[in-house]
Formats: sequence, structure tokens, C-alpha cells
Amino acid sequence: MSSPAESPNPAATAKRHKLILAALVACTLVMVTLALLPLGTGLKVALVLSVATAQACLVAGVLMHLVGEGKLIVSILVLTAIFFACLLLLPILAELDHARHFFQ
Repeated sequence: MSSPAESPNPAATAKRHKLILAALVACTLVMVTLALLPLGTGLKVALVLSVATAQACLVAGVLMHLVGEGKLIVSILVLTAIFFACLLLLPILAELDHARHFFQ
């Protein structure tokens, strides 16, 4: 266990978590509002995904205490995100390669 001098102030921690909760609620309201707006499907999906990414960063960074972690954990998370993006890109590239011969 950590010593009392190292533990954060409970009042400050509670205030910080209340601010994070307010930010998460605001992000959720923005996502619902975006879903109800008469926008194009692609634009709507892109906007909602960007707000969801902000929510995920808040949760992972603050509530899961990843902001103060060492370089190893952060580099593993970044590497995981890069591999995930590559996996999402594979079907798109395969479809473009398959459809290319129709346009030649």
C-alpha cells in the first residue's frame, strides 16, 4: 500500500471524477443529438465515431489510470491501435483490389 503522503486528496479525486462524468454525459448527449440530425449517413457515422473516440480516451486515460503509466504500456497500446487499424483496412483494400478489374 502507498503511504498517506502519496495518496491523492479524496476531495480532489471526487471533483475530478465528477468532471469526467459530466464530460462523458455531454459526449453522450452530443452523440444522441448527432444521431437525430438530418445529416448524410457517412458524415453522421464519422462524427459519432469521433465523439466515441473522445469518450474512449477519457475513460481509458483517466478512469483506467493510463495517463500516468509508463512508456511500455503506452507503446503496447499504440502498437495495438496500429494493428487494429491495419485489420480494419484489409477488407477495404481487398474490395478495392477486387473491384479494380471492373474499371479497366
